[in-house]
Amino acid sequence: GDGCRPVIERTLELVRAAAGRRFFVTSLPIDPHVPYDHHPGITERYFDGPFERPLGKRVTSAHLGRIRSLGMTPTRWDQLRGLYDGEVEFLDGCLAALGDGLSALGVADRTAIVLTSDHGEGMGERGGRVGHAYSLHRELVDVPLVWLVPGAAPRRLDLVRSNADLAPTVLALLGLPADARMQGRDLLAMVERGGPAWPRVVASEYGRSYALRARGFH
Repeated sequence: GDGCRPVIERTLELVRAAAGRRFFVTSLPIDPHVPYDHHPGITERYFDGPFERPLGKRVTSAHLGRIRSLGMTPTRWDQLRGLYDGEVEFLDGCLAALGDGLSALGVADRTAIVLTSDHGEGMGERGGRVGHAYSLHRELVDVPLVWLVPGAAPRRLDLVRSNADLAPTVLALLGLPADARMQGRDLLAMVERGGPAWPRVVASEYGRSYALRARGFH
């Protein structure tokens, strides 16, 4: 299917409509997420077939919900992971289209991009667990957080962080103060000083599951 492409097209339409004014756009492509669709010329890089049933070329939430009854073999696990990895590369192409679109509109050199996710995805860990609704283990709570800020030198911040940090950091990037009620912290300040002012512990919650993360502990 078209997957993330319509989302990126709509994002660029909103940027175009801003017509030189300051803009903020939240874009939420669902890829990579169930269904894991086959993308010709992409998925084969990760699993070259055959795409046999019961998984076929499209893995849905129904497959994940009965994964233990599907007779998963090493080849079927490779098929599942290959379809998911193909989804990741397909999204990468959408992100490239976003960058090209911002350049074509003449705003790439003054537009910051934040790339992150709300959760990871289990691919057979913990005794064959799949999806993201079973725990707060590392494969589900360790997600990418990448800031592309024009003019900023490449840096890697080695600390535990939370998606609660997104809003205060975006506000700092805009030169605006964060609301005192926000639980997150400005990551830009941590980048400038080379780390947090004190050891950080962040919380995760899912249903009745709770977790605490520090730099060396989970």
